Amino acid sequence: MQNVVLDTRISDQRTMLDRKEISIKGARCCSFFPLRYMFAVVAFLGMFNLYALRVNLSVAIVAMVNHTSIAGKRNETISSQIGTVCPVPAGSQHKAVSNGEFNWDGPVQGLVLGSFFYGYIFTCFLGGWLAHKFGGKYIFGPSVLVGGILTLLTPLAARTHYGALIAVRALQGLVNGVCFPAMQTLISSWSPATERTKLVGFVFSGMHIGMVLTLAVSGYLANFWGWASIFYLFGVSACIWFVLWIFFVYDTPFVHPYISEDELQLITKDTRKKSNEKVPDFPWRSALTSLPFLAAAVAHFGGTWAFFTLLTNLPTYLNNMLHFDLEANGLLSALPYLTVALCTQASSVISDWLRQKGHLSTTTVRKGSQLLGLVVPSLCLIGVGFTCNSYIAMALLVVGVGLGGMAFAAVSANFIDLSPQYAGILLGISQTPAMLPGIVAPYVVGVITGGPNGQTMENWRTVFYITASIGIFAAIVYCIFGSGEVQSWGQRKASLIPDAVDFKSKPEGVAWVHRRPSRISASNSEDRISVKEI
Repeated sequence: MQNVVLDTRISDQRTMLDRKEISIKGARCCSFFPLRYMFAVVAFLGMFNLYALRVNLSVAIVAMVNHTSIAGKRNETISSQIGTVCPVPAGSQHKAVSNGEFNWDGPVQGLVLGSFFYGYIFTCFLGGWLAHKFGGKYIFGPSVLVGGILTLLTPLAARTHYGALIAVRALQGLVNGVCFPAMQTLISSWSPATERTKLVGFVFSGMHIGMVLTLAVSGYLANFWGWASIFYLFGVSACIWFVLWIFFVYDTPFVHPYISEDELQLITKDTRKKSNEKVPDFPWRSALTSLPFLAAAVAHFGGTWAFFTLLTNLPTYLNNMLHFDLEANGLLSALPYLTVALCTQASSVISDWLRQKGHLSTTTVRKGSQLLGLVVPSLCLIGVGFTCNSYIAMALLVVGVGLGGMAFAAVSANFIDLSPQYAGILLGISQTPAMLPGIVAPYVVGVITGGPNGQTMENWRTVFYITASIGIFAAIVYCIFGSGEVQSWGQRKASLIPDAVDFKSKPEGVAWVHRRPSRISASNSEDRISVKEI
């Protein structure tokens, strides 16, 4: 059998050799810290900033609203609330929240808190499609940057009119809606199958750490420098992060100039990713009628309803029902999300260990995570509605919200399980209905708990009942129909036709043997494509 070599020479040979030498040196210098972990660290910081921009309003609104004018109406009918309002604990150091600039009642506050999602819901799917077609780097990064700029404009909008604030937040949501699907596409490209849950858990725990620090710091910022300082700090932080993103992140390991051959093979061997592979069109009918995907979408919805109900309203609950002052409010609001971050990391490591050792199948691991991460938090929330003891209430919130991290990590990884190549689009499709709670939940809470008789245990108990019912229903659906296996419609059908070669011109009796193209740019490279004569 005789070997035939076809040479495709581009540009001069000297430039090619220089760039290859740079690539080899770069791979050696970065071997002590794998580049997939470098990507994960910068992506973690990106998720941190993304959620800092999203949740800062939850604490800021406590300092923005004039509580005296609202409480005045409530005091007129306080006699009808005897036995249903938690008393201020004896010896408590509770300090009244200073009055803010705005006379916004409960429904208006609900509209403001939910306004981010008015725009967010329209671009979730778009983010998956754009990242699928063009890569996630220049979808995710600029989105966070624009969100930071809009955050800097938030104080001006709020002082203009609450309608202007709603418009700015909705626009921020519109821009940030592409972020999660884009990040899912990037993670799918950079994660080896055996590290998938761990990488997903680490990157997405950035959002929980972002919530923790934002909620913890915001109370102090509002007290010492005014509520507007909250938006200025985190807006600037997002702009600084964008510089790191541009310099350190690449769409895929194939285009990274300094990645080692060993790491590239580790990332690509299980999913058979190819740098020049043409990705087939998305199988719409098969995916949208797939019970495992629909079950994952239902679980996603159930988790986000609880998540957004507490994210947007927990500071209000702690202030009005448990009587914590603004500084303590921020710290205590952050505590459950610190537990989420820790639980997400721990459950991700344990899940991958159980799968790698063959103790449990991927499907069993995913179902167990959803069961613990949706049902137990639901029961904890019901318990919160029956106690005025601040220690018991906070313990239940910490346990409940923390275990919710298991469900989040599992469902995020599950979209990659079902189809590694379409994970971004699947998340984008699921994210659209999953963001509805961001719009509906704050408004529902505002209606139920608004007005002079709104801040009562009975009304908050109703809020928790609704949230728990949705979570338990979602867990049941996923445990029946969920799966952790790659679906037939989601399997990669790789094309082995090399780039820059005209297939029609292949000589008779010659078969192509595909080799991974050089990571040198096409304008200064030389590729050799080996073929065999048969």
